Amino acid sequence: FDCVDAEWIGYRKLEPQRIAAPAPPPPPPPKPKDKHAIALESGRGRGIALCLTGQVRMLGTTHLTMEQYLLGVLKPDVFLYGPKEPGQEDGPELYGLKNYVVEARWEHEDIRTQLYQETRSAGRVIDLEYLEVQGNWFGNQCLDPPLRDNRPGSAICLYYNQKKCLDMIREHEEVRADPYEFVAISRFDFRWLSPHPPMDMLRDVDAVWIPSGSDWEGGINDRHALMPRKHADVYLGAWKMVTEGEAKDVMLDTLGSMKVNGYPGPNTECFLKARLAYHNINIERFANVAYLTCTQRVKSRWTQCYGTATNDAPGWLYKEEMEHATRIAKCVRSSWTAKKFEDCKEDISHLYRGFR
Repeated sequence: FDCVDAEWIGYRKLEPQRIAAPAPPPPPPPKPKDKHAIALESGRGRGIALCLTGQVRMLGTTHLTMEQYLLGVLKPDVFLYGPKEPGQEDGPELYGLKNYVVEARWEHEDIRTQLYQETRSAGRVIDLEYLEVQGNWFGNQCLDPPLRDNRPGSAICLYYNQKKCLDMIREHEEVRADPYEFVAISRFDFRWLSPHPPMDMLRDVDAVWIPSGSDWEGGINDRHALMPRKHADVYLGAWKMVTEGEAKDVMLDTLGSMKVNGYPGPNTECFLKARLAYHNINIERFANVAYLTCTQRVKSRWTQCYGTATNDAPGWLYKEEMEHATRIAKCVRSSWTAKKFEDCKEDISHLYRGFR
């Protein structure tokens, strides 16, 4: 038995064979940025997308001035979403608005189910955290059935409507392979008295443009807005913030605990202001030339319609808003100029503090 070559009988301790560890693999290349996201960040885009909310039945009263003073000025692609009404399987009458509509969806809604399905830890977040914060920011009487506090208002349905409209805009941007430059939000029941300010006066400012007035209880007017496309995900993102369980924390961070935990609590205008402030989005104002109209037959169940004595004659929901818009419209008349943009402004913020 010849053992001379065996390592274990060597006359000295053999050094173990050192084998260098293989070099770690190189890190994967960075993910290429989505072209759509790059375009949004840079502000590049083409055209204006318009979302409309509110009482669609009021189009019979508002469509003529809307077509002349809003659609005729902005020339937007219009996106519509709303509940499917009985007897209107193909959707409501859109009058001249249909010439601008890119997509309209009218659906049988179950928003309450969607709210609980999409909200993380829904039992804790909705039934404990959110319901303890008072105010119409979480109005839910539009749900079937309402939440356990039966809170007046339709805020949750508005947030869902905005989410669906943003989804349609994103889908259409994918189809046309180009984002929009601007997004506008307005209402079917807005009665326009003069033209919307032209884009030439608004385009060069990186901010959300909001009309004057209706800044209820320290919030910000949520009836109408025009903004660069990159800010639309925040403005129209209330549903996302609610269902991700962030809404209360965002309001606490921006509005303070006295506003959030006190009485009467935040409203939808305050929640909008909180979202914009949390994301450091600037707000600019232009003088308002429109107001919410109504009839005795077509009005929200949470408000009264004033200024009309018959079922179908148009009136107003808020007198101070109507009078403010009327004064501005008399100043603007049929067109805007740089001088009118400044001279026609009117501060009525004192009318909206501390009550609703």
